[in-house]
Amino acid sequence: MRPGDADYLALQTTNLINWASKSRVNTGGFGWLGNSGEVLKNKNIQSWINSRMLFVFSAATNLGHGDYTPFIEHGIDSLETIMRDEESGGWYKEVSGKSPLDTNKTCYELAFIILATSTAAQKNTRAKVILEDALAIFDRYFWLPKINMAVDSWDKSFSKLDSYRGANANMHTVEALLAAYESTGNSLWLTRALAITENIFKWASERHDLLIAEHYNESWETMKDFNLENPNDPFRPFGTCVGHLYEWSRLAIQISRALGSATPEWLLPLAQQIYDKGIEIGWSVDGLEGFVYTVDFNLKPVVHDRMHWVVTEAISAAWSWYKVTGDESYLIQYYKFWDYANWYFINKNNGSWIHQLNRLNVPDTVVWEGSPDVYHAFQSATVPMISDLVSYVDPILI
Repeated sequence: MRPGDADYLALQTTNLINWASKSRVNTGGFGWLGNSGEVLKNKNIQSWINSRMLFVFSAATNLGHGDYTPFIEHGIDSLETIMRDEESGGWYKEVSGKSPLDTNKTCYELAFIILATSTAAQKNTRAKVILEDALAIFDRYFWLPKINMAVDSWDKSFSKLDSYRGANANMHTVEALLAAYESTGNSLWLTRALAITENIFKWASERHDLLIAEHYNESWETMKDFNLENPNDPFRPFGTCVGHLYEWSRLAIQISRALGSATPEWLLPLAQQIYDKGIEIGWSVDGLEGFVYTVDFNLKPVVHDRMHWVVTEAISAAWSWYKVTGDESYLIQYYKFWDYANWYFINKNNGSWIHQLNRLNVPDTVVWEGSPDVYHAFQSATVPMISDLVSYVDPILI
């Protein structure tokens, strides 16, 4: 069974769904899984994990991998109850039991709520209601129509907006809006996904020789030194995340698929250049197998540790570019990256993925504790099995 082939991908998908099922917490939501499949008691319910798990169970059901309705209902219950801010609207970032701990309202977390409920909405009317609410909140508080970008973070009452602007939240917003477009049929969300991507790609091309800057100020000027003293941050690291170049390029392909003949001429060529740049600066640049986590704007690796999500995005993107171009060099990359992931990242005992390796490809926990995230790995296992790279919303299209 060759890593990357259909039977291997099917096994990976099954293993990941089984792993995800361990995260259900009886008091509400999906928890943070440790390496042995236990929910870690020192971790609270995180909005992004809760929504990613809801997405995985919904996508698995839509794709015919089984009926995970009880898990879908559980995830929706959490959005309606423990995660929901009944007073100010929106959803909390983090809760303990039924008590909110982090009450900020962030675009990153909201994007995953939109993604998850868009995916669940096909078969669940409660998800449709939440999706409508989430999109209304996004439109009212997070969307900046004058620049066609999304802001990052509000306080609990949506009265104080943080000055930080980020590419990461906007990238996941693009993914979420594509799912919302397929779920609702409203072309507004597709138009906004393209507009965000156009800005990010333009700035990368004009400012940073195809590097995608992660951090911006209120005027959308690049903050090159942001988190210089905290380069290992899991969500806002210093420099450029090479994995995001792969992820952005794959999302550009999804946008093109949705637009069809209306795809602007610049989109795919620039996306391909960004992907190729990412491989050039990310893969084995320090002499050892694997992708470094980040580089600075002089292309020097900053954090050499290997993160599981980076190789999963490289896998998905390499396959996607092979399907778009027919260029077998991308297929060779696809299998090379799967071989690497299979050897170093996949836990053969339980089917989960080790989340972080150090530069010597030895497991480490500097950035990530446990194995809580199946979202990236699930996509690397399912994207190649979906014809024409459609999303997980409508199995009729598959």
